[in-house]
Amino acid sequence: MLAAAAALIAIGCAARLPPGGTARDGPATGSRTVLDGVYTEEQSLRGETVYFSTCVLCHRPEMTGTEIVPPLIGERFLNRWDRRTVGDLFELMRTTMPPVITSRRTRQEYADVLAYILNRNRFPAGSRELASEFAALDAIRMASGQ
Repeated sequence: MLAAAAALIAIGCAARLPPGGTARDGPATGSRTVLDGVYTEEQSLRGETVYFSTCVLCHRPEMTGTEIVPPLIGERFLNRWDRRTVGDLFELMRTTMPPVITSRRTRQEYADVLAYILNRNRFPAGSRELASEFAALDAIRMASGQ
């Protein structure tokens, strides 16, 4: 039984595209990027709290993932999301995480965790919080060039 639960968690956390076909075949078209300071430090701190109460089980405290769970920091993560938007990542998180539905988080909590992920990837903070609505997030491109 424990092995089956672990397998479900691993499958749920495994790298996959966002549902509903939101992945991009070409470059994302938003005019802003994560290099423009799209979250606040305070929001990132709230996201850290949520991360360590929910996400850490699969993605580890260092955010490095495992063999089957994708990392949330570093080159592999940035390469995976480079041609997509922050909205794509938000929707993947919101609709599939945590993989075993014990309780879903609020849209704001997902945005806060996303702010924490951006912070850990050394994208600069700004003066306005990251939105919790897809339309606003879809206008912000991910970028790996630091």
